[in-house]
Amino acid sequence: MSDSAKVLVVFCEGAHDVSFLSQVFKHCLAFKRTSLKLSEFPAPFDGLFRSSVARHVAEDLSLDMARKFFLPDQVLKKDQQWVLLDEPALGDTETSIDSVDYLFTYDIDEKDVNYRVNKVQKSFAEIDGESFIDSHFRPSKYSDYGYISHNKAVFV
Repeated sequence: MSDSAKVLVVFCEGAHDVSFLSQVFKHCLAFKRTSLKLSEFPAPFDGLFRSSVARHVAEDLSLDMARKFFLPDQVLKKDQQWVLLDEPALGDTETSIDSVDYLFTYDIDEKDVNYRVNKVQKSFAEIDGESFIDSHFRPSKYSDYGYISHNKAVFV
């Protein structure tokens, strides 16, 4: 019988955000950083990552660039809960995904919360011809700096 995993994909603005959130997940929530082969990721991420790397290597993109843009910068795990940090793109494993949630994080700068929410909604409305964000974000009841739409959230 296969295990069932829950995955949180966190989109970050940059390396400092990845480092900060990694520390929060490790020190506050007891996640551990893990290094995996592509085939060890839960399905469908195992196949997505392998095909992404193969496609971009075939296009003569350097492996460093392929890693930067098509694979997560950090992978954290606790039991059957996974966190993929800075995963901008969106098999043969015993783990399948039970649920996937998405978190978009941004710094507070000259762009306000509404600007960021609208930008995410427009930029990610459709991915590879399929609807990704199909409903409007509503304010989070937990923070003035967050908006939620089903399994997706934007926080600044």
